[in-house]
Amino acid sequence: MSDKPYYLFLDLETSGLDVQKTQVLQIAAQLTTFNLEPVGDLYCKFVHNPGGVFFETGALRLHTETGFLAAYFAA
Repeated sequence: MSDKPYYLFLDLETSGLDVQKTQVLQIAAQLTTFNLEPVGDLYCKFVHNPGGVFFETGALRLHTETGFLAAYFAA
């Protein structure tokens, strides 16, 4: 390992923006070197919520159009 800092990038996909009603659907993380070169593999995992998922209209439309929703429910 280098003396230079590493960066950890995190990305969340959610069912909307209202923190009281919506949930995290997917989390992804990537560690990189100071020069932004990936270190190790990308971590990516769906988060399935027991009891169902509430979707805000905009998030539902976006996740349907991009194919994310189909991949989420297929996993």
